[in-house]
Amino acid sequence: MVRFKQFGTSMLATMHWGIFVAEPNGDLFEEDIPNTGFLFHASGDCLTCLAPCTDISNETKYRAPEEFRPHRSKNFHDFLFLSKTSTEVDKIHQICRSVTSGRDWNMITSNCQVWVKQIVSKLIDNGHIPPDALEKMETNNWKTLPEQSTDMCGIL
Repeated sequence: MVRFKQFGTSMLATMHWGIFVAEPNGDLFEEDIPNTGFLFHASGDCLTCLAPCTDISNETKYRAPEEFRPHRSKNFHDFLFLSKTSTEVDKIHQICRSVTSGRDWNMITSNCQVWVKQIVSKLIDNGHIPPDALEKMETNNWKTLPEQSTDMCGIL
């Protein structure tokens, strides 16, 4: 998992999320930051830090995985390591395409953060990552904008 700053802020609620799969046996750039791997992410319009502004629609856009070097991204914020997986990039790509097909986009309720959690759920369902991955995300404060909004409503 990887998060990127958007809109010139480091507020967690506005972070762009993606799934990062490090190259097997790849070297590390820093302590726990892999040097290279593949980035899977989705967007819906030009308000996303990594997506060029080509059109504004209500449909989720997903691009094939891109080779990615986290340390070279000026918007890189942080990682969350969920699990080692031997799952091939092509299989993850198939899951991403399946989840994205016909999926609506909404910046608040059906954004890149929610998309990532949907992908993680499918990876769990297919036995590619451990069943506690979603719990690990929540424990480490990887909450989607809708989840954060719900949390805030509970304290008001």
